[in-house]
Amino acid sequence: MAAMTDVAQAFFVACESGRGWDACKPFCAPNATFSAQAEPLLDVKTLAADQTRQNVAAYAVFYRGAGCRPAAGAFFTNAWRSRRRRARIGSAEVTMTGRAPSVVAQPPEWIAAEMPPGYQTRLLEIQRLSDDLHSMDRIGNVLWGSGDALRSAVGAVFGAIKCEVETPAAGPIAVKLGDARRLLVIVSDAVSPLRKSDDELALAFHALQFAGPGDRVVVVAGHDRETPPADRADAILPDALAVLQRMGVALLTTATLFRLWRLSLEDAQKGRQALERLHAQDGGLFALPPR
Repeated sequence: MAAMTDVAQAFFVACESGRGWDACKPFCAPNATFSAQAEPLLDVKTLAADQTRQNVAAYAVFYRGAGCRPAAGAFFTNAWRSRRRRARIGSAEVTMTGRAPSVVAQPPEWIAAEMPPGYQTRLLEIQRLSDDLHSMDRIGNVLWGSGDALRSAVGAVFGAIKCEVETPAAGPIAVKLGDARRLLVIVSDAVSPLRKSDDELALAFHALQFAGPGDRVVVVAGHDRETPPADRADAILPDALAVLQRMGVALLTTATLFRLWRLSLEDAQKGRQALERLHAQDGGLFALPPR
């Protein structure tokens, strides 16, 4: 289970960045409640899917619909930094204090045409940069996320490397490399190094039974999420790694997957070549050359 403070932080990041209820929901317990002092939200009661979480849903959807962010120094960021030790998720409660976020009214659509030359270009650039930041934030979950957020981030990394990705509700993520070749990716949510008895190895064996001739099964794993990648312990025990090696299943750590994404940004051709090497590797730990 993820640390309570990690869950709390993940919820605040998802809500503050305007991603809506779908992004906030994975970090809320079924009986979660949330209250806001922002006046526009006081009477909002109908946006949630269920009554016990209506305030959480209303807050997340409100931010997304308004397309705005908290003003500098608003309570999300400041409250998280100063009140981190007060965050409690065990009972689905997060205690925080501070000012409510400022909400800026959205101008009418025709205002852009009235502005001086260059306004529309700058507006589009700001939107592009904002979208890029949201995409990077999502991919960042590869290093510290858990559960659905981690699984989504893994799929997002392969999508960013220009692969066609299929992410079913259950089972391996299918990453298409072309020419009927695929990576069947099993995402581990383990909080300790993988062992021979862990479910991930059984899932890998099961995936092999249904894999085609062009498929390579890959297990993505990475625990110790509060530690910087360079300082993390091994993601798998030696005897478990030996089992994967015998099965022809590759192990890809979350830190290496993140580096693969970084490499693809710096040099798309080298990133693609590394992906091809991953598919060609006949089991065992996959590594990238030192930077």
